[in-house]
Amino acid sequence: MASIAIFLLLLFAQPSRPAVTGGVTQNLLDTSWTFRNRSDNRKLTPITGKAVVPGDIYADLQALKAIGEPLYADNDVRLRWVARENWTYSTEFDVNERILKKPSQLIVFKGLDTIAQVLLNGQEILSTNNQFVQYTADVTGKLKKAGNTLEIHFESPISYGDRAAREYKNEYGYSIPPDCTIEMFHGECHANYVRRFKKIQAQFSWDWGPAFPTVGIFDAITLHGNDGLHLERVHVDTTFNDDDTVSIRVHADVRSTMPGNVHWDVSIPEMNKLYNARTVLNSGKGLHTMSAQFMLNKKQFELWWPNGMGAQRMYEMRVRLTREDKKAFVEKTVRFGLREVELIQDYIDETNKTIGREFYFKINGQPVFLKGTNWIPVSPFPARNNSERMEFLLESSRIAGMNAMRVWGGGRYENDEFYAMADRKGILLWHDMMFACSLYPTDPAFLESVSTEIEQNGAQVPPVFGRARIGFFEVKRLKNHPSVLVWAGNNENELGIAGGWWGAMGYDEKQRIADYRILYKGLIGKIVTEIDPTRPYLLSSPSNGVETDRVGGVSDNPGSERYGDIHFYNEVKNLWKDSSYQTPRCATEYGLQSIPSGMTMSKYLPQSEYYYLSGNFTHRQHHPGGVETLITMIFAHFPLPPFCSGVRSNNSYSVAAHEAKQCFAKSGFLDRFAYFTQFHQALTYKTETEHYLRFRGRLTDDGLGHTMCALYWQLNDVWAAPTWSSIDWDLRWKPAHYEARRFFAPQMVIVYLDDNAMLEAFAINDRPETASMTVLVQVFAFNNAFEPIYKVEKKMDLPPYSSTPVDVSSLNKWKSSKNDLSLESLVFTGELLNLTQQRVGYQSTVVPDRLWKVDMKRTGDVTVQSFKKVNDLEYKVVIEATAVAPLVWIEVQVDNLQAYFDDNAFTMTSRTRELTLTLTKKYDRDLTADDLYACALKSCYV
Repeated sequence: MASIAIFLLLLFAQPSRPAVTGGVTQNLLDTSWTFRNRSDNRKLTPITGKAVVPGDIYADLQALKAIGEPLYADNDVRLRWVARENWTYSTEFDVNERILKKPSQLIVFKGLDTIAQVLLNGQEILSTNNQFVQYTADVTGKLKKAGNTLEIHFESPISYGDRAAREYKNEYGYSIPPDCTIEMFHGECHANYVRRFKKIQAQFSWDWGPAFPTVGIFDAITLHGNDGLHLERVHVDTTFNDDDTVSIRVHADVRSTMPGNVHWDVSIPEMNKLYNARTVLNSGKGLHTMSAQFMLNKKQFELWWPNGMGAQRMYEMRVRLTREDKKAFVEKTVRFGLREVELIQDYIDETNKTIGREFYFKINGQPVFLKGTNWIPVSPFPARNNSERMEFLLESSRIAGMNAMRVWGGGRYENDEFYAMADRKGILLWHDMMFACSLYPTDPAFLESVSTEIEQNGAQVPPVFGRARIGFFEVKRLKNHPSVLVWAGNNENELGIAGGWWGAMGYDEKQRIADYRILYKGLIGKIVTEIDPTRPYLLSSPSNGVETDRVGGVSDNPGSERYGDIHFYNEVKNLWKDSSYQTPRCATEYGLQSIPSGMTMSKYLPQSEYYYLSGNFTHRQHHPGGVETLITMIFAHFPLPPFCSGVRSNNSYSVAAHEAKQCFAKSGFLDRFAYFTQFHQALTYKTETEHYLRFRGRLTDDGLGHTMCALYWQLNDVWAAPTWSSIDWDLRWKPAHYEARRFFAPQMVIVYLDDNAMLEAFAINDRPETASMTVLVQVFAFNNAFEPIYKVEKKMDLPPYSSTPVDVSSLNKWKSSKNDLSLESLVFTGELLNLTQQRVGYQSTVVPDRLWKVDMKRTGDVTVQSFKKVNDLEYKVVIEATAVAPLVWIEVQVDNLQAYFDDNAFTMTSRTRELTLTLTKKYDRDLTADDLYACALKSCYV
């Protein structure tokens, strides 16, 4: 690092502007690019064509009509040859004369995927091995005025991973597990060695997605001419002090060709603030991090708040650096928000520490219950323009009342647009580093690449890790965003070590733990906490937080309910029962699968294969045992179709193996089964999430509870398949997302039945003020039209940020022997009413656990009574029910529509109901009532 001295002059007057010149930039993606393969396979015809950049090789081949839709049928396997090939992208360009007149020229590569050799005019200027790193090449003296050639030779990531694994084993005598993905993933091996050269790990396949190891140019390539200064990045630390002031520390990563004094101008126009400083660069050529600090009083700005807690105030900061000889200046504008993050992990009871610790976050001094989901990569092809998809997904999260989202560690650091959207929408990001479900090499080459990715320049790395190379890094890129809440070193790697997930000859547990500590505690943890002291850093998710640190980095039980966060998955228990769940401090993953609707799924399967056990359908089921467990779970609750013969036990149907395929291949089975799976998922997410919500501020007798986060797995999809998502690949909300909108509402009533079928209720108030409400809990019978047979109304003052028990014991008289009632004949509801007796939020509902025992003749059906256009983006629909109708579903059966209802996937307890359909963009024609499909449990997809 350069030796840097800093002199601060805090001034509030506009300085005089020196008559200097700035840099000149030229976009090299504006030129014409071509691609070609470089194959040793003589059977493969040479391929060449016009490239679209940014982009990826699959998109270019599809545009050339060399391949079909990659996401259709089993093309993820059939097109694997693409990822096994080596590819070259090339262009010719002339250089802006103003750039050639500058004394220094640089080419900045913001996104190369991944193993690449870059040649300018036939001369190598760069080699790359990390998809998450920005590379800069000094090309001073290597450019011509016209006819420059730029070639990027990409090596197959599959071949490179195989070779890296062999080389590592030859050098160290053992392999790093796991060697390969699970067979039913239909993926590629050595995804963790991909991290030796750093690529999206999930592109080698996962249980929710296919293998598409892309290559190509996925972000900008720019040519810069400058006068000795090039400003790569501005990043900001905000530290809240006890005296109502905030320390603003501004860092600038600058490439310089000579030593000397540099003058700062830092302005925040919306605050009418301007600060000056001077920095002395004691060394010349290279990348330097310069810093300046100033103070703000809290009265001078507005805070940034998460969704539901306040406004998302952002400020613009303009930084201008000028050399003292007035021969060069550079400037950059960034946006940032001011908010304070604290992670509280105090003992719950200092006199009895075995009870455990708290685990919750404060934002601006206010405890926040994290309500949200998990994010996987926006697309299997992230280089494409995914802005519209990303906006829909994040806006759908905001609308559903979410304030948090976990960016999962097997994917990618998303582009700048994603984090800007999260800032605007108030979505806090629990951000994993990109490591997941694997062990990783800890040889010097790998650790150096990780150092580059994480820190780049500015933290002192222990000598064992070597010298971090100069380039792009993620923590500095993302730390300006107030939405980023916490860093976590990895996803489930500590859990994997403690649980004995992997075995490898010659690589014992002691060495695995030592390597784990080197990577996540000694390297990543040190870098992150030094570069970004304003946020917490956790070694893993799940983990026991500070308890994991106390025992050195790997605990015996990383999923303890008494510390940190948990991940919960179980497909054996009855997931519609409250008692099936753990009671943790924080749940950052939980969920189960559902199948996309026929509107989505049928587009990606041949018509002849559109049935449950078809080869192409089961090809997309990557969850081990998923084909069988879906059947078992669904028919523990739902009725078997009449064309499927089977034996009914007290708990579920048992379909004879020799009859199963005939049953599941029947016309119509898959559509109705998909409907069942989606409502099973929705009711499971509701039960589990409400379990966590009601333990806010409450403890069990043995000290469990004080739950403060619920992040279900997962929000989005990367293809049409059985997955855990609440929004499918074609951007259709599943019932689970509508349910999330209800259970994440800031004020609501939770109703549930305990193990003795006794009704319990809690009122939730996630607002900063006391709420005077009427709690209304009702019992409906299928044979009593729309009139409740019992109800309780209680006026209550609900404290701020609370979960309050509601006495509804009188409603349990339904169990009296005098009444000819059973659980299968009843629906229980809860809602809040304001002072004018208007419903606040949504109605919460409990339907029978064993729907297969319900007399369907007594349940209601629904029809569309009216459908009216309000404007190009809004329609009103009125539906009518014949009786209490469980699990109502309304589908708009048109393609390429981005829309959602204000409510859907509910149990209807009134004769009519008006709903609003909102479109996020204008459709190419007016919708009509004929486009709607409305149904309930007795009629959906029958």
